[in-house]
Amino acid sequence: MSNAPVSRTWRSLTIWCAILLVLVLLAVLSSFWYFREVHGTAESIRDRDGVMIVDVSVARNALVMANGAAIGSFYSGQARLAGPGQDYYSQMSIVSQSLTQAAEFNSLDRRGSDALQTVESLLASYSDSINQAGAYFRANDDLLATVALWNAWRTLHDDGAILGKLQELRDEQHALLGAQVRDGLGTTWKTSLWLAVNGVALFGLIVVQVYFRRRFRRVFNAHLLIASAVLVALCATTGYAVAKASEDVVRTAGSLDLVLRPSFAEAPYDLREYSRNALAAMVNAHCGIQDGSCGETVGKPQYLPRVPQPELTSDDHGLAAVDKDERNAQQAIRGAAQRSDWWPIFPLAGGLGLLFVFLGFRPRLNEYWFRKL
Repeated sequence: MSNAPVSRTWRSLTIWCAILLVLVLLAVLSSFWYFREVHGTAESIRDRDGVMIVDVSVARNALVMANGAAIGSFYSGQARLAGPGQDYYSQMSIVSQSLTQAAEFNSLDRRGSDALQTVESLLASYSDSINQAGAYFRANDDLLATVALWNAWRTLHDDGAILGKLQELRDEQHALLGAQVRDGLGTTWKTSLWLAVNGVALFGLIVVQVYFRRRFRRVFNAHLLIASAVLVALCATTGYAVAKASEDVVRTAGSLDLVLRPSFAEAPYDLREYSRNALAAMVNAHCGIQDGSCGETVGKPQYLPRVPQPELTSDDHGLAAVDKDERNAQQAIRGAAQRSDWWPIFPLAGGLGLLFVFLGFRPRLNEYWFRKL
């Protein structure tokens, strides 16, 4: 074997080859990182955050309907035969299932777990009060039945009670969703970094093409052209996938925002007002809310109206509108992160890019291995 020194041209080729390999690798990694930043957000909303938001909303709505069904049954007198009624038990089953699933897909970590555990505990107390009211009504003890219903109402509406805890949970979910959308989308600095890394890699490939043309009198290097085409195609694919994923995130977040927007104290108004007035009419049968003989707490505006209007009906159109928002949100969640399975494109493009860069240099590296200056 000859002991001739390695030529200076071979050293230059080796350096250029190493630089291009590193640049192409960084370009592919930056594209994958950019892709995962946005799709990771979409997947999180699809697999955890969005599911929990909808489940908490479903539980809230079912609880409002259960409460309305129970009070309606007691107010109409049907509770003497059927207790709170089948509608109450059906809706409470939905509440339990939804809260269990919300706990399974909890995206708020310890805060979410603590809030859901508190709600579950208060819900047990609420159910016990409703069951006690049913037992008293069947025993024709209307006074104690009304007291039990009042206790159930407070367990639902007091500050820090069930609806209050669900409101706090909703507010935290809203804040988390907003932060995820802000941080997860293709922001300016992320897009700029991705474009800069890929631009440097493409510039390096062009510079080497010029170097090869001047040094070896070749019009172009076919393998390096293919590597450049692979990089350009990967950039186009990444940009398209990120743009579509960003649209998915914005659309899904918008649908979830409609679910989160109504205050638990305001919606659905008709059913809530019916329950308040029906319970107030039952309380008024034993004491006067308006003259204060029922006590200071009963007469507070946030609890029962001083002048009941039992002619109100249990119209649940408000709930129907919220249910529609929930269904739309569920459809948007299922449609999020549709292109998350595109990830194999990146190792494939990376392997091809690195291979063609090496093949572009290989003939010249072999030729100049033992050449003299």
